[in-house]
Amino acid sequence: MATITENDILKVKNEALAIRDQVISAKSTLENVTTNIKNYEEELRQLDVDPDKIDEKIAEMSAQRDEIYTSSLQTINDWKSKMV
Repeated sequence: MATITENDILKVKNEALAIRDQVISAKSTLENVTTNIKNYEEELRQLDVDPDKIDEKIAEMSAQRDEIYTSSLQTINDWKSKMV
């Protein structure tokens, strides 16, 4: 049978306190993340974007960006060819 010393008990107590502190920190972080997600979802709704369809909206906006870029590039090239 092993003998448990006061030092062993203090070691276990300190480890338990450290774990408790980590759990408290993790819960706080989780609460912050949850709050941030709710805030971002509300901001998206204010922009008339469904948070559940954000990937589709990003793809749509990317396609629009590409169309604008292509159109702008074509306009610039047309302008350059007329200037030369």
